[in-house]
Amino acid sequence: MHTVSYRTLVHHIIIPGALSAALLFSVACGGGDDDASPDDSDGGGATATTAGDAKDTPSGEGGAKFDPCQLLTAAELEELAGEKMDGGDPAVAQGPLGITLCTWGATSDTSLTIAQVSVVREQDFTAQLKSQKYTAKKLFDDEKALRTGVQDVAGIGESAYRVGNVLNVLYEGMTVSVSLGKQGVETGTLVAMANKAVARIP
Repeated sequence: MHTVSYRTLVHHIIIPGALSAALLFSVACGGGDDDASPDDSDGGGATATTAGDAKDTPSGEGGAKFDPCQLLTAAELEELAGEKMDGGDPAVAQGPLGITLCTWGATSDTSLTIAQVSVVREQDFTAQLKSQKYTAKKLFDDEKALRTGVQDVAGIGESAYRVGNVLNVLYEGMTVSVSLGKQGVETGTLVAMANKAVARIP
């Protein structure tokens, strides 16, 4: 099983691009972190509370607590990934968006397969973000505009697109991103992953 330190590294590699949008918002409002590097394409300006700490940490401001690792069952993950996965490590990114996510890893010592679900809900935005009338749709559109190699995906949510092995989906009042870090991932697999996860988001 992968260590927490390994997962922390993974969070910065495949965490959905909402973090970069959060960093852009922070800089635009004059609240950028002096330690944030513009070379970090995944938004290094945001930090994450990892492992079990996330279960005791509210998302953003006033958002309901929930365990993102309960959004997919062990059986569902095994079917989606094609191999057994562990129980997952939850995390809450400390930033204006209140990003809540879970990262799962393959249980096999010879596999580096990683699965991830990330949720951004308008109800978890900071007061400053809400005062700017920022919305999940605005976040979704801004993030999509920053990406290259975008493939639109029909038939899920209000709008969706795929970049690499990440599927980003817009729903009413929230965005959900799912990823599966392995070769040959079909879009249908990512769509199924998102549909299963969103059905359990409080």
